[in-house]
Amino acid sequence: MTRGPRTLAAAGLAALVFLLFLGQRDIATSHEARVAETAREMAVTGWPWSCRATLTPPVVLVHALGMDRLKPDLSAPPIAVNAWAIPLLNGEIRLQKPPLPYWCAAVLYRLFGFSEFATRVTPALLGALGTLLMYDLARLLIGRTKAYLAVLVWISTYFIPDEYRKSMADPYLAFFTLACIWAWVRESQNTVTCPRPSSPPCLRAFVPSCLILFYLSLALGLLAKGPPLFLHLAIALIAFHFCFRRKIPGSVKSHLLGLALLLVIALPWPLYVRHHIKNAVELWRYESVGELADNVENARPWWFYLPNIFFIALPWAAAEITGVFVVLARPTIRRRRLFPLIWLGTTVLFFSFVNLKKNPYLLPATPAQTLLIAEGLAAALAVAIRSRRVTWGGIVLAIQTTIGVVCAVALMVVVRTHTAHPPWATAFSVVVLLASCWPIVLLQLPNPRRWLRGQVAAYVLLTLGIMFCVETEMDNARSAKALCAELALKADAPNTAILRSRLPEEVAVYLPIDSDDRAAMATHLLVVVEDDSSANDRLKQGGDPPIPDPETFAASVPDGRVIFVDRVPMNSAPGDSRWKVYELTVERMRYARRTADFVSSR
Repeated sequence: MTRGPRTLAAAGLAALVFLLFLGQRDIATSHEARVAETAREMAVTGWPWSCRATLTPPVVLVHALGMDRLKPDLSAPPIAVNAWAIPLLNGEIRLQKPPLPYWCAAVLYRLFGFSEFATRVTPALLGALGTLLMYDLARLLIGRTKAYLAVLVWISTYFIPDEYRKSMADPYLAFFTLACIWAWVRESQNTVTCPRPSSPPCLRAFVPSCLILFYLSLALGLLAKGPPLFLHLAIALIAFHFCFRRKIPGSVKSHLLGLALLLVIALPWPLYVRHHIKNAVELWRYESVGELADNVENARPWWFYLPNIFFIALPWAAAEITGVFVVLARPTIRRRRLFPLIWLGTTVLFFSFVNLKKNPYLLPATPAQTLLIAEGLAAALAVAIRSRRVTWGGIVLAIQTTIGVVCAVALMVVVRTHTAHPPWATAFSVVVLLASCWPIVLLQLPNPRRWLRGQVAAYVLLTLGIMFCVETEMDNARSAKALCAELALKADAPNTAILRSRLPEEVAVYLPIDSDDRAAMATHLLVVVEDDSSANDRLKQGGDPPIPDPETFAASVPDGRVIFVDRVPMNSAPGDSRWKVYELTVERMRYARRTADFVSSR
């Protein structure tokens, strides 16, 4: 295929993998729900330049159980804030993350209304656009042929499209990290030694402004996730200059202009928050640098990433291991071939010393993983093409085929045993299994290139099958959407309101946002508790769920006294289910009267 059809084919596959059926999966995890609910509370106030002020309690920094949190100070009068500048979650100030993901979702909510599609479409589009950046970056670093392999690996590695289809800050961080590295390498293109240094005319026109694009991406990345961007970027760029021995690109003037652009875009929001919210800087330090020291929340052992580095490469794990041996086992190792290995290995090593560890933290390093897999896959294909007998290249391709078949069989088993297995899901899993077996036939042909196309198609179908037949089915079964529809009707009863400050984010996102202060005056409060783990334990041991003690909710109702707790039967969550609804009978105290007086005076 020539360059044009290759680009169109890559773009089409990227659109299919990253954008197809984004709205079919309910928001069932707290990570996505925090972004969606915060964005909803922004959008409901209007556009940022003409929005109405939102009353919220002031906050104080609290250190408890080894964690630093901004907690509402209900002993002080509420303050009025712009929700677009001071993000709110369930009516309380939330500053743990920068606001760019909230802003992107809130703008779409204002234009098209709330939906799962609007919540996820921005990071999904970034993932699709990242496919083109990945192609050009790989073309500059490892050549045009391997770049095409890198694109096929990018769109068929399950971890990458799965993470980019979630409304979290990590996809934004990963995309802007990739954009920064691409812009920096392209600015250095005239001095980078690569097999074909010439550039397409459409890209050559952007070369003079690539350094500006670098600083623009850096600013947006800081607004998306904050200081972690510097860590990922420093590791990649130091590895690049070490392996390719190139000077810092650009002139002093271009860097000064870029720094000015960076400050203009990224600095106003933290300065505004620091001016209006005390202790915000201490919280940001705890959430970023603190993960290397005092932040031990959800800490995991140092070796956590070592096995997971192969998990996030699935189904290309065999090609990744081959890539490591290919770049290390050459008789004469060229330093530039070590670039993806140094980039990926240093990232894993550094983040192994971070207390909090999660696989999404490695998403910004997946371009290095993709380059490494492309190196291994290219070497295996080359050996298999040159030789008609069984060689190590053919063995690697056979292992890759086996991985696809095993994953397809596992998909069918999961669909049949752990989901409601609707007929369409069962039929699709059968199609995935047949497609995964087809590369076995292609492997017998003398042209391994046909195997590559068939194997990538099978992996794409496998990725779609896992996302649609398993994850969508399971999340929709765990979703609180049906519960919220029933809960909203019960909240319409006289003198009854929902206690939003205690709502799990997955529940709050499907409930209407109250514009009044009914919860501050109501004597009957409905509270939702997530009890998934406890329910699973009782399922094994037997027994009924206990009714919580009133003191359990005392901290959630500081302006009143909880005198009675009763379980509210819900048709959408019967028995010992994940979600449980309780009715709190509250004896009101003076804070409710003071809040009501404050609201009426405004």
